[in-house]
Amino acid sequence: MSLWSALAARWDRARAPAVPVPAPVDPVTLAVEAALPVIREFEGCRLTAYRCPADVWTIGWGATGPDVVEGMAWTQEQADARLAADARRFAVGVSRIFPGATANQAGALTSWAFN
Repeated sequence: MSLWSALAARWDRARAPAVPVPAPVDPVTLAVEAALPVIREFEGCRLTAYRCPADVWTIGWGATGPDVVEGMAWTQEQADARLAADARRFAVGVSRIFPGATANQAGALTSWAFN
């Protein structure tokens, strides 16, 4: 190794941070991560559409709406993707109303709003 290469390598090591800096995590993502296990525990997942006790067509982890119809079937991946999208939508609303909530508080409120 040349003197120049050794100095360049030493310079690079000196400028590198000793500890990697974690990427900032957005509060909505933290709320979704806290809410998903709770929603999954209480909702359960059914991959074929069914009428819930409120007589509404439901599928997956409790997904409802005009796009859920009788005879519909989903894969597990579709159910998981819809749950993540719905939870994120509710978490955004929670973060607007309760901007100072901790991740667990926001997760609990997101789960409650989802239901």
